[in-house]
Amino acid sequence: MAVSPKVWFRKALESFWFTPALFAFFAVVLGEGLVALDRIIDPTFDVPVLGTMGASGGRSLLTTVGGSMITVAGTAFSITISVLATTTSTYGPRLVRNFMADRGNQFVLAVLTSTFVYCVVVLRSVRDGEDGSAFVPAIATAVAVLIGLADVGVVVYFIHHIATSVQVTTLQERARLDLSRAVESIYDGGDNEPAPRLPSAQAHAVVAASDGYIADIDTDALVDVARKHATTVYVTAGPGDHVITGETVASVARPIDDDDLRKAVVHAFSLGQARTPHSDLGFGVQQLTEMAVRALSPGTNDPYTPVSALNALAGPLRQIVANPRPRSVYRDDDGEVRLVMHWPTPAELFGQVFRALRRYGGDDAGVVLAAARFATRLGAAAQDPALRGALEREVTAFRTVVESSALPSTDRVDAIRAIDAALLVVRGGVRLPSGGPAL
Repeated sequence: MAVSPKVWFRKALESFWFTPALFAFFAVVLGEGLVALDRIIDPTFDVPVLGTMGASGGRSLLTTVGGSMITVAGTAFSITISVLATTTSTYGPRLVRNFMADRGNQFVLAVLTSTFVYCVVVLRSVRDGEDGSAFVPAIATAVAVLIGLADVGVVVYFIHHIATSVQVTTLQERARLDLSRAVESIYDGGDNEPAPRLPSAQAHAVVAASDGYIADIDTDALVDVARKHATTVYVTAGPGDHVITGETVASVARPIDDDDLRKAVVHAFSLGQARTPHSDLGFGVQQLTEMAVRALSPGTNDPYTPVSALNALAGPLRQIVANPRPRSVYRDDDGEVRLVMHWPTPAELFGQVFRALRRYGGDDAGVVLAAARFATRLGAAAQDPALRGALEREVTAFRTVVESSALPSTDRVDAIRAIDAALLVVRGGVRLPSGGPAL
């Protein structure tokens, strides 16, 4: 399966090499351009502050700025890796992507390395010939000094940024934003039509050509190919699903006697080695849920992180529960249904959270109260009776766990009372005056 340009570009933006490479290119262009400008102007031109500088002085200045910046870049990168290892071991290895995709970290690394590249480019033009061929690019050297001074500010920014980025509230906010963006891209207002089903007798399978996680599906390409072949494509494996070679990823409502049709459908699926949160709702929920349950481990023992994680999950999941039908049907310009997408149901998403809470969160009173408030918020937003029933089953199962937990009797009574109040809201009964149990 091919990787679409959009997915490739997204992966490049989330890497540590793309932005530094881009800055390094512009550093080479800037260095060569300023050196060429220095060759054009009067060689006796004095740059303010620097004055007249000999070849040895210019070479020393450029060497100092370039060498110090590449040293600082190495130190900054070492700090980033150290912080990354510590944070991911505490809150989950899937947070590595968040650090690599962080624009602040990429910017700092790009600025420092491009400063070194700029100084090297300018340094190679310095000449100290005794036959009158001496040349010191005054303007380019002055710009190197200015860049070096600006880099000091970049280093100060990096120290502040790395200290802020490792805070659990920052990590949770990034994960929440990822999930919210995915929700907004899939749910668009609640007026989406139900997805039709393809009878099995009419389904003609399209299988995966390689192994991996589905990172992205090019819906526009699938609509175009379905219109071209006068058929409808039914996607059976959505973003975040792991597929292996030969496994069905889509079905077509016509016999596949044209190999171009099969190839076009397969190429619309982009696979990767890991899940990403861009259009994978389950992964967005998993990130915050994993942070919650890892904080409850004996090695971390942080009961407040799960509370804030549930609060962060409440907003996006409440939006999904209130509008449980994502955009699943795609039509062409003539109004014909050409593509039917597969998305996880709201019950699957909040069920993922409650399964983790039943396994890890039943022995902490604060987490139980936060879970009750989480259920209250979802129950207040749910309008579909079937969805209310699914949520009620999850909360009831959690209540059973809490009843047999190791909580002190007083805490258990308060926890059960909060869960029962949440169940009233889930069932469409009496709502608490405060909108939910207090934390």
